[in-house]
Amino acid sequence: GAGRGAPWPPPEGAFRELAGGACHKVGEEEGELGPELNTIGASRESDYIRRAILDPNADIAEGFEADMMPVDYGEQMYAQELEMLVSYLVSLK
Repeated sequence: GAGRGAPWPPPEGAFRELAGGACHKVGEEEGELGPELNTIGASRESDYIRRAILDPNADIAEGFEADMMPVDYGEQMYAQELEMLVSYLVSLK
């Protein structure tokens, strides 16, 4: 995290700040580049979601192409932010 202060308290804020909402449909975010994530926690566990963030080309969702998500996305956040984001996405059922 370059030059940011403390991590954001609400996971939704972290998701928006880290531009997830620009690409993925979650809640009121209207991204269309990546898969819709409103119920990702119902079908995917934390290890899968963490890997999808850190290595987005490891498993490509059906109907989407490789190299759509930045491969350094996980490096753009603190470890605490990554875990908060993973927990938030797992909670979406």
